[in-house]
Amino acid sequence: MGEGGEAWFFQSELPYGVNQTDYADKGKTGYRVGPDVKTHSANGVGAYTYFRDYKVTVQSGFVVPDAPGVKLTNAFTLFLYCGPNATTEACGVSITNVINNVGGSISLGNENHKYVCSYSDGHYTLGDSLFESFL
Repeated sequence: MGEGGEAWFFQSELPYGVNQTDYADKGKTGYRVGPDVKTHSANGVGAYTYFRDYKVTVQSGFVVPDAPGVKLTNAFTLFLYCGPNATTEACGVSITNVINNVGGSISLGNENHKYVCSYSDGHYTLGDSLFESFL
């Protein structure tokens, strides 16, 4: 995504059959804005995981430059499932943060979703629930 771009209600379901080395370790993410972009907005965006075949941990659902004109509103990550042997140990953490290094990790169980109400230039507001995210 580039300079002056806008996204409204974007959903990204990360691929099912990938592994840590060939996917997450290469910096893959659900949504990435170029590092030199100064203005961009994304609103109502989500990144989902169902790493069916392997335990995979992606660093962030959304990666954006910290610039005052780059703004994300109502971004979330959601852990859907992780294959036939779904246990907390087998699944691990699927996404470490919602945006860059904020928002918290998602995994099987009670921590299966995280919300960031707003993010711009490294400043953010977190939401504890879907309702809070859309206030």
